[in-house]
Amino acid sequence: MKHKLFLVKGLLLTVVLILLLVGCSSKNNLIEQNDDYLTITTTTYIQPDLDEMTTSIYKYAPKTKELIEIFNFPYTSQYPLGAFSSNDKIVYYTKTDDNKHDQIFSYNLETKEETKLTTNLRAVNQIIPTKEKVFFIASSNRVLRLGMLDKQSGMISYWGDEDTNVETITINPDTEKLYISAFSYSQDREVIEKQFGSDENKYSMPLFSVYETDFKFTDTQQLFSEHAWIKILMVNWIDNKIIAIYDKEYNSEEKSKAVSIHASSHELEEFILPPERMQVDGASFSVDGKGLYVTSVINDKRGVYYYDFESKEYTPVFISEDGFINNFQLILSTQ
Repeated sequence: MKHKLFLVKGLLLTVVLILLLVGCSSKNNLIEQNDDYLTITTTTYIQPDLDEMTTSIYKYAPKTKELIEIFNFPYTSQYPLGAFSSNDKIVYYTKTDDNKHDQIFSYNLETKEETKLTTNLRAVNQIIPTKEKVFFIASSNRVLRLGMLDKQSGMISYWGDEDTNVETITINPDTEKLYISAFSYSQDREVIEKQFGSDENKYSMPLFSVYETDFKFTDTQQLFSEHAWIKILMVNWIDNKIIAIYDKEYNSEEKSKAVSIHASSHELEEFILPPERMQVDGASFSVDGKGLYVTSVINDKRGVYYYDFESKEYTPVFISEDGFINNFQLILSTQ
């Protein structure tokens, strides 16, 4: 009887070990895959202490529908940001430094080493990693600027001047082009000051412009301008177009509008948006151009969804039941 009991326990232990090894192997395989994927950042409360929160970085593979948590760390920054780069197995994210300012850090999943990449920032609004560079939007004084960190040298360079306030960016890694939404800080202040001195109580939106530049910041051209909040930019790789989504006012309740800009001819045309409002926490075309990945509220559930252009249906990709989705982005295999 004892021998049978030992045999059963031995078999159970073997099964548990196999399951653990399979689970670890599956996670490692998903991390190793260099297919296109979504990197998703969320924050959740640490139970039972509700005063502390943790930030998690997930990887979602559209081909297999697999989702895994890549990395988590204590939430300390003004706004949690993160992005996983599968090519170099590094996570890029924000944390506060000793001066209570947000800086960009990296964590190498293979060496288990954390590196502080910036020292003089105050707030960080966006991080996009590529094979050789990390692009980011951050402030060190009054405006948000577009920065570029060279992974090899650690050197940082900036696009534009100290009067250019950058709202959002997107990239096309295949053509090595960046697309930027920005406006003049001084012109915006001037309009606000004039309005304070008048009896009118209506805020006039600054002139936002969409720019194209290369990965070295050497060749910039203006593509589109509008007195509106150009809040989201997307690249349609199939049709070689940039989509600019805008509101007539900040946090407007009206339906957003969008314009499609051809990357070569700069021809403009209206772009029809999905029926549900797209939030600024992330938006991207699918690689095949047949749909969009969006952050929206569907059936009272806020999450990352895939919207199919043909069926006009939403499919849940990630819904955080016990936390908040901060941002996401699509990372291409060529990126």
